[in-house]
Amino acid sequence: MEKINVILYCRVSSEDQKKGCSLEEQERQLRSYCQNCGYNVLDVYKEDYSACKPNLNRPQMKKLYDYCRRNRDKVHKVLFLRWDRYSRNGEFAFAYKRKFYDELGVEINAIESPIDFTGTEWAMMLGLFCGVAHTEDVKISRRTKDGIHGTLLKGRWPNKAPRGYKNLKGQKLVVIDKEVAPKVQYAFEEVAKGIKTPTLVMKEVKAKGLKVSKSSFFEMLRNHFYCGEVYVPAYLDEPAQYVKGIHEPLVSMETFM
Repeated sequence: MEKINVILYCRVSSEDQKKGCSLEEQERQLRSYCQNCGYNVLDVYKEDYSACKPNLNRPQMKKLYDYCRRNRDKVHKVLFLRWDRYSRNGEFAFAYKRKFYDELGVEINAIESPIDFTGTEWAMMLGLFCGVAHTEDVKISRRTKDGIHGTLLKGRWPNKAPRGYKNLKGQKLVVIDKEVAPKVQYAFEEVAKGIKTPTLVMKEVKAKGLKVSKSSFFEMLRNHFYCGEVYVPAYLDEPAQYVKGIHEPLVSMETFM
């Protein structure tokens, strides 16, 4: 009887690592499965790349496919732990099923909940397994966006602090950077006087030690954060708006305007 040759595919994200689904643990379970089945493992491809992206450009998956294409008579199966390791996107799942199974004759399958691709219900099962994972991604994304939107509405800043401020570690608070803030304040005050051009003021503050590009400097002058407001982008049915921030302004509204 011909020996069945397989390639193992492991994929992981930083969040998976926290859940005990490391690349090493996936490989261990896959090798144990192959040993029990009497399969010959040709190689292992390990991926640190998002499975929710619909493109076909995952580096290791692409290398794996190219290897199978060059050695189509030597590779019989590509195995992974679960279907969410293979894909969280239906478009990707069906596209690579066609590339591997239909074009090369190489079976792709999960050792947990394997699919019989010779049967009549494989499309429904593949759509179900990958669709469930995709739905969970959508839910996580929505919860994250809801959280960020809610934080902004409260006047809090969840992102990297603008120049002249700094983030407090472990807290969603932004405080004034006493070393950089005076340079930023000087820039606003000098531009507000209307005597010097903004470009000249930019050169002055750069000479004072403020690290800023020309485009970033002009963006800074238009940023309402410095006068105490937080910009909240439009979200769902709510329009874009400015709300009063909980941080301390660097300049007055009169100076900013």
